[in-house]
Amino acid sequence: FTDRWDLDKNGTVTPDEFPGKPALFAQWDKNANNSISAAEANAALGQLSQARRAHAAAEESWALYDSDRSGGLTPAEAGLPQTEFSPLDADRDGLLSRREWFAARGFAETASVR
Repeated sequence: FTDRWDLDKNGTVTPDEFPGKPALFAQWDKNANNSISAAEANAALGQLSQARRAHAAAEESWALYDSDRSGGLTPAEAGLPQTEFSPLDADRDGLLSRREWFAARGFAETASVR
């Protein structure tokens, strides 16, 4: 990361060198010193990798459970008792939508993690 984005080669990436949005810079700059070290970048990239794996697992599980491709899961399809299913069924329609399935796994949207 620093090899690519540390344009002045001082060992850190500053806001003017950072390729992302300011809010993302602030998240990566854990010690709030207005620069991102290689260690901070590695930690942030590691978290992103974990998020990608978690999202991929949610995608795979949705494909497995929604085997009839109906776009919704009944409690039986989801393999959940009603007591666990009901809190996940945000719109109370008796089915878990793809959005509800992903929300239950901590994803606000079903879009890919980039």
